Amino acid sequence: VNEAWEDRDGAVVLGTVDTIGTPNSIYATCVSIYGDDCIVIANNYFDKT
Repeated sequence: VNEAWEDRDGAVVLGTVDTIGTPNSIYATCVSIYGDDCIVIANNYFDKT
């Protein structure tokens, strides 16, 4: 995963699903690795997730 993270180009896609199974995906450009097991994602448009 770390190698793929370093090779990424541009935004990442984050996908979630709510309790009734409705999917929601976003593009996020403000992302970074924090420590060995945490990804930090900043997005002002997380209004559905």
